[in-house]
Parts: sequence; structure tokens; C-alpha cells
Amino acid sequence: LDLNKLGITQVPEEIFDKTTSKFIFSLSLSNNLLHHLPRNVRELQEVTSVNLSANRLKELPPELGDLKKLKILNLEKNKLKLLPNEFGNLRSLETLILAYNELECLPITLAPFHALNSLDFAHNQLVALPDSIGMLTNLTELMLSYNLISSIPDSIKKCVMLETFLAQSNKI
Repeated sequence: LDLNKLGITQVPEEIFDKTTSKFIFSLSLSNNLLHHLPRNVRELQEVTSVNLSANRLKELPPELGDLKKLKILNLEKNKLKLLPNEFGNLRSLETLILAYNELECLPITLAPFHALNSLDFAHNQLVALPDSIGMLTNLTELMLSYNLISSIPDSIKKCVMLETFLAQSNKI
């Protein structure tokens, strides 16, 4: 379902109807004026890809963590400062894009994201990476450029699949 560049400020309620929602596998709401995501986002149980880039989101509802089949999540170019704890429930996630936000820290544990292979946190306000970064053993891409990171934990050595590691313009 493509609802890009429509200038919408709210997600249409019809998307979350129990009949409609089971036929939505991909949802793209990029380049709109969304300030929040409704809690009934949990109804999208079949969705595998969500693009919410270039909106005005400041926070995410905990219910986003209920999307058990979600593999790709693009939240680039929003105003996010924190991720809800329930974010860790997204165990099928393979690609997570959070570039160009206002994130200052990451969840202390990244262990639930064992399927993650691409992680983009470029252009945020991150000051550190948690040691649990080493638990992302399937990670092939890690983008951390333009943050405030002063050191990289030794646990990164456990990311043996890592092919692309970008960390320029940090305090390293």
C-alpha cells in the first residue's frame, strides 16, 4: 500500500480494519506530515515492510513491537529521540533505517535482533554503542557516520559477517 507524498497528517483508519489489514504486506507512508502512529498499528500482522521516512514522528507507539513479521523498517528523516522498549520484540527485522533522527542512545540490548543484517544510525546524536552490538552476528552493514561516538566496543569483533562499516565524522 503506497501512500507516499500525499501530505497526510494521520494514517487512514481503514488501513487497520481487521478485514483490510490482513492483506497489507507492505506499507509506505513516506514524505507525509505524520506526527504520530496510532496504537492500532498492531493490526497489521502480515506486514513485512514499513516505510515511514521523511515524516515528523517524535515517538513510536509500543504496539509497533507487535508486528512479528516485520523485516524492513525505514524511519529515516524523522524527529525520534528514543525507541520504545517493545522495539526489541521485532525479532524478524532484517533492515533497520533510523538515519537523520535525534537519537541519543540505543537500547542497552540488541540481542533480540539476531536476524538483522543492515543497521543505519547515521546522522543522529549517538554518543556510544552498547556492548550488545556484538550479538548481531548476521550484521553485514553498519552505518554510524555523523554521530558523537567516541569509541567502538571490542564486541564489534563478533560481527564476523560485517562487510560495510561507516563511522566517519564521529569523535573516534
